Amino acid sequence: MIGLTTALGLSAPASGAIEPPPCEYPAAERVVAVGHLAGETEPFLEILRDAGLADDAGRWIGGDARLVILGNFTGGGDHILDLVDLIRSLEDQARAAGGAVHALLGFYEIQLLRGDFEFVSQDNYAHLATEGSDQRRRERIEATVEHVIEMLPPMPEQTEAYQRKKFRNLMDLRMGLGGVEFADLFAPGTERGDWLRSRNSVIKIGDALYSRGGLGPQYGELTLTEVNDLVRRAVRTETMFPALYQIDLKLPPYWSSLPTRPELEMREGYLRALEQRDVRVQVVGVNTKFDTVTRWGFGGRAIYIDSGIAARVTGFPNRTLDYVDVVGGRYYLVMGGRRIA
Repeated sequence: MIGLTTALGLSAPASGAIEPPPCEYPAAERVVAVGHLAGETEPFLEILRDAGLADDAGRWIGGDARLVILGNFTGGGDHILDLVDLIRSLEDQARAAGGAVHALLGFYEIQLLRGDFEFVSQDNYAHLATEGSDQRRRERIEATVEHVIEMLPPMPEQTEAYQRKKFRNLMDLRMGLGGVEFADLFAPGTERGDWLRSRNSVIKIGDALYSRGGLGPQYGELTLTEVNDLVRRAVRTETMFPALYQIDLKLPPYWSSLPTRPELEMREGYLRALEQRDVRVQVVGVNTKFDTVTRWGFGGRAIYIDSGIAARVTGFPNRTLDYVDVVGGRYYLVMGGRRIA
């Protein structure tokens, strides 16, 4: 069976690939968490300035604070490369100051690394197109279709020819000219690609878990390191289409979103997950394009945080910019500059 790296014409990870960072940390005096940056730099910087983590030039001034980015930063908007480079720069600056930036994997990052451009607009990569881009794009699409067909479980109700046409049309719609060149900027062995592949999908700081979608009790027998390794391995080896992601993991932390499911049905399992990890609360990134969903859940045992950036990108300029501010173990929701305990 060919792997996705081979199918996409990418090189294998270099022997010097980045070592994954730790995923468990002691309590910090201050933690700021923000969700769904949606591929945009300016609103993100606005949040950082409001939180006192960055100056007007976008440089880290947060000292020993920890900034947690709850996934879904590589999609939605038109400045993905700039945002990734900004996050990596802030990571270095924060480390030098005794702080930290934790950029977690959400499903936008998983899809990008698998070559799926569902949430990557052409404005991110059209300028990368060259004379040979059309041929490279056609070859990449065909190689990926072959890989997907090989990975698919049996579908007796669909012929292979129909499946090929369906996935070819889907890729044709999602990846425009310059898309192959953009994907190659995140290939194994590149600085951006190795960095992104090494990120965690869930971390623990003090008495809280942080992730894009929340961690359920089904992973109770695994350490956080093992959960993160499962996600990283799935990124490297599995198929690219969202409908098949659940083959890898059952409600993985980069995908499962707690606010989308009834709390009464989930309460017992959710509280069990907290007990398994010895944590008081989960801080979960969510994204909505319209109304504010930043709020508490499960009677104060969960925090759902949406930055509001996606709403601004899609035409709602007055949407507040929100984040979570943890100071001395106390959790605050900051919504449009208002602090709510």
